[in-house]
Amino acid sequence: MYHKEHHTTLLLRPDRAACEALEATFQAFAEATTAAIQAGRRAHTTSNALIHRLCYRQLRNAFGLNANLAVKAIAQAALYLKAPPSTTLPPLIHYDARTLRVVDAGHAVSLSTVQGRLKEVALRQPTPVTSHDLQHSHVLRGLLLRDQPNRYALDLTFRLPRFARSPVVSDGGPLRPF
Repeated sequence: MYHKEHHTTLLLRPDRAACEALEATFQAFAEATTAAIQAGRRAHTTSNALIHRLCYRQLRNAFGLNANLAVKAIAQAALYLKAPPSTTLPPLIHYDARTLRVVDAGHAVSLSTVQGRLKEVALRQPTPVTSHDLQHSHVLRGLLLRDQPNRYALDLTFRLPRFARSPVVSDGGPLRPF
């Protein structure tokens, strides 16, 4: 049984090959989102389901996205079409529990890219609490953000088991559940 949702933002420390895969994924995701926006505009719709029917297969084939990333690009396009005209698309990619996992005892993540799955992308010095929590958590979703080339952050939403204990001791007392 899981408890409430927790959020944390973690910086990634990808190696050169992982950076190339992430950059290629950001590029493909942005292009796929733009193509889905154009399909929605041509059809005069903001409906996620209709845009999906119009361009899902095209996005998979033309941009090399896996099924989940193609669906996420379509959903982002539908949101953009429903937003005010002055809205800009931030450089981000939506992940969920199928395309994102915490590995290496909470010190790394595994995620899908257009070049295949990155099995282990290191996190920049997670705190002992964060790595312990991530090790025992159920990941719900994540937003991969890029503020400049080769610099990535992961905004992670996860749940902890109801009786998970944190390794932090406050005021010298016993460990307390969340």
